[in-house]
Amino acid sequence: MPASVFRSAIALLCLRLIACTQARAAPDYLIVEHVNHLVVYNKYQQESTAQDLHSLRPFAPIRILKPDDLFGDGFTRCMQVEISGEIYYLLKGKNGTLSNSGPLGFEETFSNTTTLLDTAEILSGRSIRLSPINSTPRYLPPGQRVVRIFQHRNATYCRTLSSPPAYGWVDFSGEREGRDWSILRQVTSTPDAIPRAIVQKVQARLDEANAVLGRLFTYFNSETRQQKEPPQWKVESSAKAIACTLGGTATPGQFQQSTDYLVKDIEDIVLGAQLSLTHAPGRINIRLR
Repeated sequence: MPASVFRSAIALLCLRLIACTQARAAPDYLIVEHVNHLVVYNKYQQESTAQDLHSLRPFAPIRILKPDDLFGDGFTRCMQVEISGEIYYLLKGKNGTLSNSGPLGFEETFSNTTTLLDTAEILSGRSIRLSPINSTPRYLPPGQRVVRIFQHRNATYCRTLSSPPAYGWVDFSGEREGRDWSILRQVTSTPDAIPRAIVQKVQARLDEANAVLGRLFTYFNSETRQQKEPPQWKVESSAKAIACTLGGTATPGQFQQSTDYLVKDIEDIVLGAQLSLTHAPGRINIRLR
């Protein structure tokens, strides 16, 4: 592959990675009433079992990772999502809508949100209301705790800690923190191992980069009538470390800019966890602190 064409391929890859980074700045959440009617596949792109779907509840927020994706076969359309820290794929039809085995009922995507994932405790009676979708609002009693999942405009989507949980909107705006409600500040302990959800997210992010590299090299190989194999990121993980290595190239420094964008995305993934991240040309390492 000529050097000028190769540089063009890398530039296109960098633009793709920049777009991915910008998309992650404000995550989108999907909320569906009849989630049991969705066609769901697990992280291995295999049809989900009942055990896989234990976190799939009506009105539970589904974080959208990739709104328009393809299976490994290159033509099955899907949406890559995260539910309770696990990666899933929602099948889509030819028209781009979610495949379903029956009516989905309420179905809406909330864009430009802010992920919170903290816990609030209600301090006073008849001050804070939970407003479930398609149901009657109710006041939360003093001592009630709710998980604040994401904020959209002036409302916060929450989950109660009851069993089964209830989902709904809560208005936490105004100068009422410390009087009507408070955020529980938890003392964090040093983890014994890197959470599995983080390993899965890092793998999914590098799988995306590998797919882009594969498509770029396929295109430029056809243009130049060459058979260059695309470099690919490989992930090796243990309880205390994740090692990401770019294989298939003798000059990983040529991919430094694209590596920098990957590092930014992975920094977002490990944000808040007690992990350290280091990187060099063609390598990204994550370790417990």
